[in-house]
Amino acid sequence: MTGHNEVELKLELDPADAGALRGHPLLAGRAASTKEQVSTYFDTRKKAVRKAGYSLRIRRSGGGYVQTVKRATSAAGLFDRPEWEAPVAGGRPEAAALAATPLGGLLGADRIGKLVPVVESTVDRTIWRLDHQESEVELVLDEGRIRGGGEERPLHEVEIELKSGNPGAVLDLARRLAERVPLRIGVLSKAERGFALADGSLDKVSKAEPVAIREDMDVAEGFTAIVHACLRHFRLNEPLVAGRREPEALHQARVAMRRLRSAFSLFRPALGGDEYEALREELRWFTGTLGEARNLDVFLAGGSEAAVADRATLEAAREQAYDRVIEALDTRRFRDLMLGLVAWTDGGAWRERRKAQAPLLDFARSRLDRLW
Repeated sequence: MTGHNEVELKLELDPADAGALRGHPLLAGRAASTKEQVSTYFDTRKKAVRKAGYSLRIRRSGGGYVQTVKRATSAAGLFDRPEWEAPVAGGRPEAAALAATPLGGLLGADRIGKLVPVVESTVDRTIWRLDHQESEVELVLDEGRIRGGGEERPLHEVEIELKSGNPGAVLDLARRLAERVPLRIGVLSKAERGFALADGSLDKVSKAEPVAIREDMDVAEGFTAIVHACLRHFRLNEPLVAGRREPEALHQARVAMRRLRSAFSLFRPALGGDEYEALREELRWFTGTLGEARNLDVFLAGGSEAAVADRATLEAAREQAYDRVIEALDTRRFRDLMLGLVAWTDGGAWRERRKAQAPLLDFARSRLDRLW
């Protein structure tokens, strides 16, 4: 059994852009290996593993099987989480391998037999091993399908995992790749995506989840948790805005951006600087693009006499407003903003400042008192 912290950045890309990724100058001519992987995620019918905050997977690749336990995390892009891996004999979870993991005490001998497969993914995994910024990084392109609850969806992901060295190398490599390839921040692990598919919640509007703030955090940790929560909230709703023009999804996406801007204002004394100001202005720009479509959604839903009398004109204006939102979502400017936020939040120089390393509780009390 091996246990370690996995540090990786998850990104999503359109299948049509896989060729552009393979042809990127950083990868062109580099050796790569491709193999099929079949992963099955297990849980009890009462969701004991998920409720405990973990995932349990058996992966088959090259004729062998590996059992992996991972702690769940609500990250946006950069995932930093412990995992425990062990080779097993076949496609069923093994008690001996689970004993050395946090699930060992949760899943006694009686519960091991109650584990059932819930999600399965089949992907062709292409792997590049790269030396980048004096660090060893593994770049992974997964192309395949994921199944759960009788439903199936395509799966196209990029993962950049740190093998050794500085986590900043992961973020820098992502930004370099994104200069030529339209990449989007990923906020769902394969387990989360599969379980949401199985539960029927994958294509539903998402409201804000509780932010994982602890009293013992410093300012940088607290701000990072808030940014990740806001970006996750936004990204879960973004496909419904772009694909279905869903009014409630637009509303939730706008709420996420406004919460993020509020966090920027609240934490400003610990963040300030040129990069902060640049990101703050870009957030203001993008949030502003959402306002007209949201206003027209509310006006049309209100049923006022003006809305009823001129509904056709207002609906046409609403469609044009959504056109502008979707156009903004598809720009490199917006994608750079999202990736830049993750890179700056998780690896920016601001984190080394004295105020950023102060206790979060003291900062919050002082800041709220001053604002009040």
